[in-house]
Amino acid sequence: MKKRKIYAKKPTKRIRRLKLKVYLVILLLIVLGLGYYMTMVNHYLLKEVEAMENVNVIEEEIKIIKDTASINRSIKALENSPMKDAIPYILSASEYYGIPVELYVGIANAESSLKNYRCYNPWGIDTGKGQDPRCYNHWEHAVNGFSQLIKYYYLEENMITPEQLRNKYVGKGIGSKDWSNNVRVYYNPQMILK
Repeated sequence: MKKRKIYAKKPTKRIRRLKLKVYLVILLLIVLGLGYYMTMVNHYLLKEVEAMENVNVIEEEIKIIKDTASINRSIKALENSPMKDAIPYILSASEYYGIPVELYVGIANAESSLKNYRCYNPWGIDTGKGQDPRCYNHWEHAVNGFSQLIKYYYLEENMITPEQLRNKYVGKGIGSKDWSNNVRVYYNPQMILK
């Protein structure tokens, strides 16, 4: 008896189509699974970014609240002084020159206690010819003159703390520590310039 060789039959067209459909379904499931996975990862990342943005917004709001409280305290001090008419000019110049409102009030407090001054000059700016105070005709001119002085001769030279400002503004002589403390009543750069 002769053994017959058994050959594998060629797949029919129907079987080939069926296999192709199975492969396509598997491929489709893989693509859908990857799509779902990517969507979930994307969703998770968006949630993380949103959470980080919320934290940043909250930090900014806290900073604004702190800044506003400090500014409000300074403005309140001005409202209860002869300097109350200078408030709109100080607010405008503060924004224009980038000088904290608290610095205007702090130096005025150190120089004139916010009340003992003449010629719209509570900051004690002199003429450069001795002890005579510089006279201004209006708050707008006085605030603008003080702003330019502080911006270009102090802050741009990185004199930020009351002690650094004092060394050039009044010198290191007698009473200079009191001057710094009087400025610091309203202006504390460690809290304001963060």
